Amino acid sequence: MDNSTLGSEFYTCIRIDEASYFHHGCKEDMLNSKQRKQLVSFLMSPHKYKRFSGTNWEYLVFLWNNENNSQANVEEDQPMPNYLNLR
Repeated sequence: MDNSTLGSEFYTCIRIDEASYFHHGCKEDMLNSKQRKQLVSFLMSPHKYKRFSGTNWEYLVFLWNNENNSQANVEEDQPMPNYLNLR
């Protein structure tokens, strides 16, 4: 979601298991090419906290499996989908 309006102007969800959107409710915006590149760059970057030695992608998978209220876990070594192909 966008920071300036806390999602009032832009809000979307993407899947972890494949490069596609998970549209539900009002979360139906789509990333443009620049935003997709920024997303991939962010997810491939090292996580900012030294306690977690992995990438932001690895941290995302960890949080999904351990802090999500769903039983739909993904493999810990789930490769990051090519989000550059989001359409």
